[in-house]
Amino acid sequence: MRTEIAQTDLGLCPACSLRVEAGEWASREGGETIHTGCLSWRSENRVLTHSESGGFLFSESEDAAIERAKEVLGVDRMVFDGPSAMQIDVPRLAGQLVRVFELMKDGKHRTLSQIASASGCLETSASARLRDLRKAKFGGHEVVSRHSADLPGVFEYQLLLNKKKETDGRQRAA
Repeated sequence: MRTEIAQTDLGLCPACSLRVEAGEWASREGGETIHTGCLSWRSENRVLTHSESGGFLFSESEDAAIERAKEVLGVDRMVFDGPSAMQIDVPRLAGQLVRVFELMKDGKHRTLSQIASASGCLETSASARLRDLRKAKFGGHEVVSRHSADLPGVFEYQLLLNKKKETDGRQRAA
């Protein structure tokens, strides 16, 4: 598989039906052109390593961010859901997930604004990462929300860790 920046428009990606345009990362696979990070790659349920991608997808530091996220969360894979989730976004999303997790694991209540500010992401991203932490594949933790006593119309969130772990320390669903 050869990954490169498309020099011309390449038509529709057979995996996701989006147009592959000049200037986008694309890969040749069996005579077909697909987006780098296309949803079809995500369906493989794994992230390509630095050596597998020839260094095009992720740098060594991005690979390290993914591995650190797996270690901190005690999971085997970093696969994000949603129609816009692409493989190329995994290092950024994994980094956000770790920062939100490390902030919230103390069980304190915080607003989205506080979470976003402390973890260096947007409030929408902080909210999405809290939802991710509820998923079994990221630990199956409980996220509790309550109305803020100080700020009318604002919610505060608390992360309650899933204490059920297998003997090897890896996360499993509650």
